[in-house]
Amino acid sequence: MLNQPCINPALERMAKPGSGQNPAIPPFSHPLWAGALCENASAEASTSANSRFRVPAHGAVTCEGVRPVPTLAPSPACHSLQSPRVLDLIKADVSRVGALIADADPAGAVPSCPDWTLAEVVGHLGQIHRWATALVTRLPQERIELTTEEAGEPADWAAKADWFAEGGAALVDALGRVDPDAPCYAWGADQHARFWLRRQLHETAIHRVDVELAVLGEAGELDPAVAVDNVDEFLDNLPYMARFRRAVRELHGDGETIHLHATDLDGADLPGEWLITLEPNGFRWSHAHVKGAAAVRGTARDLALWINHRIPGSAPGVELLGEEPLLAYWGAKTAF
Repeated sequence: MLNQPCINPALERMAKPGSGQNPAIPPFSHPLWAGALCENASAEASTSANSRFRVPAHGAVTCEGVRPVPTLAPSPACHSLQSPRVLDLIKADVSRVGALIADADPAGAVPSCPDWTLAEVVGHLGQIHRWATALVTRLPQERIELTTEEAGEPADWAAKADWFAEGGAALVDALGRVDPDAPCYAWGADQHARFWLRRQLHETAIHRVDVELAVLGEAGELDPAVAVDNVDEFLDNLPYMARFRRAVRELHGDGETIHLHATDLDGADLPGEWLITLEPNGFRWSHAHVKGAAAVRGTARDLALWINHRIPGSAPGVELLGEEPLLAYWGAKTAF
């Protein structure tokens, strides 16, 4: 069923002033309307001499002399990524990976996943595709695992490309057939099949970048709408990664803020700014034109790759401003 208007229809239920609904705020907190838009055209990092961050031994970030900056809620808007387009994007990324690995060295290093070889990245993505296919086909209400036989990953590298292509095709077919609103196990907040449509779009795109970095030495492009939703989805899902990523459970603060600015989306219909606010029990975020204590500037594609730890802050086109220890802390707690 491909008539859904966007990747995650739940995001269409935007909060209205005074409604108290805010799908962008993780379960750590639920603030209502707060703050004001920055009237200055620049919403980059505040570099006040009074903004001094330190990371104590127990791991919490504290801030001296800085009042918490409230976010602007609610957000995000639905990004008009329709289901047929998502399926086409997944299919294109699967094809791209298949073409790149055809003559590649399976033992090749993957700069963005230094603990994995190229064969391990491809094997991981192929197994994830098969797992997601099983989930949206069986629609379980609890987590399931695939048997070794169901995963079917060949040991022979020469057979890996065909195995990967077959799994990708099966995934696209299953995602195209499932009712996006059907209840289904998911490790994130949205316990419906549509979670997996959105998740597999970004899972496949980011690992496609890993393969490009391994084989070509440079990352390819991301459609701006995909890149924006990628950042949104990362922030949406990050709190739920705490169940299998210890560092995420340690991510908290006292009102410190990080502003992300997609420089190629100024004046565009897509939202191109994010404000992340660390709080004692986690963090919250919104699309907001508000100054942060630290900021990251770059294209939407660069921001998506930066937040997913695929390119460093020193990469060409990426600019880090303001409190560098705060950015380092965020990076350390969100690295997978």
